Amino acid sequence: MTDDRRSATTPAWIWGGGLLLASAVLPLITGSVGFVTAGGAGGAVFAWIGMLAFAASMVVFALGLGGRGSVVARRPAGMTALIALAAITPIIWVLTAVFPYSDADPGAYAVWGYADAAVRFGAALVAVVAVGRARVVPPPWNWAPAWGLAAVVGTAVLAQVSAVAIAGRPGDQETLLTLFAFSSLVAVVVPSLLGILAIVLGSRAEPRATVPVYPPRA
Repeated sequence: MTDDRRSATTPAWIWGGGLLLASAVLPLITGSVGFVTAGGAGGAVFAWIGMLAFAASMVVFALGLGGRGSVVARRPAGMTALIALAAITPIIWVLTAVFPYSDADPGAYAVWGYADAAVRFGAALVAVVAVGRARVVPPPWNWAPAWGLAAVVGTAVLAQVSAVAIAGRPGDQETLLTLFAFSSLVAVVVPSLLGILAIVLGSRAEPRATVPVYPPRA
């Protein structure tokens, strides 16, 4: 006789997926239906909500809830990378508010922008590799974040390279705008799909390993 009862769902993945989905969709919805008040205050509030939802999702995925559900098995490298992804946008926004853009020194902001992009990419790369190698998320979905990162980075690089290649050619501007629009769409679709995937996987109760209860007599 064996015990093949099913294990519980994973609330951390459900909550993390919901927050990630909200972080991608909420700013898009609020912008499209005109939640922006005079002076842009409403837009700023919803932008902060979206940013905080993303940060919260990264923390939940890193640590789990109640000690359960960490997608990186609480390994230090993976947790550090996910928490870095959670923290970098709030830090950038605060620093931008304290040190606003100045036309007198645009080069400093360009350097800051490149550094920001490099840190984000590095943290994201470490995080997706950690998720894949931890195998807490069932295969092949443990590599889904890596596929998503490849799609986002690939389309963004393609748009940037195209911008340099066709600079000064007015006839190609429509193509360039299409590429940037597609890159922006991918940047919304990827986290949305990953959020939905996390909710679906977290809602599934997986079979436990079969354990003998009454071993057969010799």
